[in-house]
Amino acid sequence: MSEHSDYLFHPKLFEGAVVCLFEDDAVETDLFPLTVLRPVWDLLAGTASIREHVQRASGKPPLLQPRTHLRDLYASLEQDEEPVTDESVIFLSGRVFELRPEGDADALPDTVCDEEGNLLFARRSAAQARELLTQNGNHIAELLVQEGDAAPLPKGWRCHVVRHVWDLMLANPELLKAQLQASEDELFSAHLLRDPGPGVEVCNRRGGAAVYIGAGVKLHPGVVLGNHKGAIFIDAGTEVLPHSYLEGPLYIGRDCVVNAGAKLYGGSSFGPVCKLGGEITQTIFQGYSNKQHDGFLGHAHLGMWVNIGAGTNNSDLKNNYTPVQVEVAGKLKDTDSLHVGCFLGDHTKTGINTMLNTGTVVGVGCNVYGAGFPRRFVPSFHWGGAERLLPVPLSRTIETARAAMARRGEELSKPEEELLRRHYELTVKKERQT
Repeated sequence: MSEHSDYLFHPKLFEGAVVCLFEDDAVETDLFPLTVLRPVWDLLAGTASIREHVQRASGKPPLLQPRTHLRDLYASLEQDEEPVTDESVIFLSGRVFELRPEGDADALPDTVCDEEGNLLFARRSAAQARELLTQNGNHIAELLVQEGDAAPLPKGWRCHVVRHVWDLMLANPELLKAQLQASEDELFSAHLLRDPGPGVEVCNRRGGAAVYIGAGVKLHPGVVLGNHKGAIFIDAGTEVLPHSYLEGPLYIGRDCVVNAGAKLYGGSSFGPVCKLGGEITQTIFQGYSNKQHDGFLGHAHLGMWVNIGAGTNNSDLKNNYTPVQVEVAGKLKDTDSLHVGCFLGDHTKTGINTMLNTGTVVGVGCNVYGAGFPRRFVPSFHWGGAERLLPVPLSRTIETARAAMARRGEELSKPEEELLRRHYELTVKKERQT
């Protein structure tokens, strides 16, 4: 396997072994609302999900051991039976989204933990791994740490871990630069753009970063590709309408539509089948979400099936220029960053002219609308805005989800519906009992 610089995981890490991704039970609260309906390794990091980055580097699909309550439901989507392997197994925390040496570095120990004792990486023989592979992700980490041979990450290794809901968004510009700096004619099944076509302007054709275009991409006259700050990757089937400005580093997934007059700034990644308009900067869309109209969205991370109403704006910088705080598990937590916008869960909508303050978290299945700023934490399945927020019946979320997904030729699966029901019981029903 070639050792391209675009890998977030060093290929030699996985030689002669199969990777098992696992996640701990705290993922759901630490990364709320993005991990309510998915494991952490399905979060988008640069040009692909964490799981896809691992597969790129290892050359084969990883084994998957999700957190406790996701295990049975996730098995019906991904794995029909307990994983079995005759190879050595590398147990890798699903929170790790980058692990590679920088220059000369010592080999990784067999077990690596972070400063707080959380397992990041462990290599075990097939015999040693056999019992571990029957456990859920939380127990895997506990058992490996209990063996007592863990060591800290050696010097010279670059390791990034998603501990908070804002971590991937803040790291995204550097992730994109790392993945898109290769100079090959082809990258991830896309080709280097050599002939932009009539009316398409590339800011720096000679000394600028690469622009990669997938099969069937349509660039209309009046499109400006700002490759002077970083590379641009537009995946297959995407259409960019006239008078749009795209600035690198930037990743746009397959089958997206960039509306006329859109301004997409550096550090942004958009998953598949999104509709994009207005002004967006350093933001991640998991996919299948719409922000078609004018309005600003910055330093944000959105789940799937989110719809941003016309004129919606969010703040990503406080007027007093102090670090933004975000509510996590009922407590405000410092992000240590001046630029933090909002985080919206799956199947959430905003009405026209909605305003969202810095560090706003909106849960799953919400509908936020009305004048003024709603509070900075909106629980899942709540509708309303600044004046009041009220829970709605779960049936309303499910009906809307089915209708929205059908418009894109998708269906709400039974496991996904079951996850929504479980989350509803843990939020709305618990709220009513207190």
